[in-house]
Amino acid sequence: MNIQFRTYDPERDIDALIRFWGENSGWDVIDRTEWEHRFYDTPYGPAAIVIAYDSDTDELVGQFLFIPTLVQAKGQSLKGFRPYAPIIGERIRKELGMSTLFQVFVRMYWFSVEAIRQQGGQLLYIMPDPRWVMMFRLSDEIQHHNFPLLSLALPADDFPVMSDNLTTETLPPTDPRIDALWQNSQSNLYEYSVVRSTKTFAWKATHGDYRILGIFQNSELVGVTASVVKPQDKQWLLCDTVIRNDEALYPTLLATCRLAQETQQKEGSFQKIAVMCIPKMEATLRQLGFVGDEYQFPFVVHVLDPALNRDAFAPEHWYASATD
Repeated sequence: MNIQFRTYDPERDIDALIRFWGENSGWDVIDRTEWEHRFYDTPYGPAAIVIAYDSDTDELVGQFLFIPTLVQAKGQSLKGFRPYAPIIGERIRKELGMSTLFQVFVRMYWFSVEAIRQQGGQLLYIMPDPRWVMMFRLSDEIQHHNFPLLSLALPADDFPVMSDNLTTETLPPTDPRIDALWQNSQSNLYEYSVVRSTKTFAWKATHGDYRILGIFQNSELVGVTASVVKPQDKQWLLCDTVIRNDEALYPTLLATCRLAQETQQKEGSFQKIAVMCIPKMEATLRQLGFVGDEYQFPFVVHVLDPALNRDAFAPEHWYASATD
């Protein structure tokens, strides 16, 4: 077997990739409509896809998808990609030993890096499966950091009462006030972040049971959170948090905890609220009763554009969420 790599040819490869996904991903079986929704109609255009194949037989043996994103970096917008779903065919996995399989993944990743760089991609970021973190530690070009998972068991003791001038409202993911909140405030609070907008919220909302909550102060939107209920993990996972300023963080998180508590009492499909904790949120989360959980989120950043200062993009400087 002679495994080689090439970029995706839409006309030639789409049917084979859809079939390969269903037979080898282990997640689900999808049709062409769902494939195009997930990997073509993303907020920032089609995914970049690299294919691994046996050059002796032209058999498809692997695929690696990269979702295009927009990254806010100190007021500058950068073209980013998020590696997603590296897959090697089940038959090949059985034939190759773990060390050889690891080498194939490494080769496929670096081929993809060069292909994306040629497409104008400026950086990659990923929250990999912890088993694959070692792959990203092999190069000095790649930076990595672990963010802790904090959680709060539900039902919790009564949460503090919201201030009289604060109200909450469930928002549709396309509410234009979300964009205004991001553009006027959140984008200046953190040095580096994946852009959050109605475009990204609406796309994420089609992938799970998302609950989007708006927090208003004197009728002005000051905070938004997007959470997803994960019955298989028995948790309410707090994902995106968009706030007007630092002072809005506490009421925004408090309102989300209160909503999670109310929902848990009605639905009973989860037992805790959990969040990937960045340093700027930790003190407020602990004030609300969150404690360290058993999981750490690896977060990896790979700067591709030589014009960018690699060290400035260290993962600990980012605002990131569990669904980034």
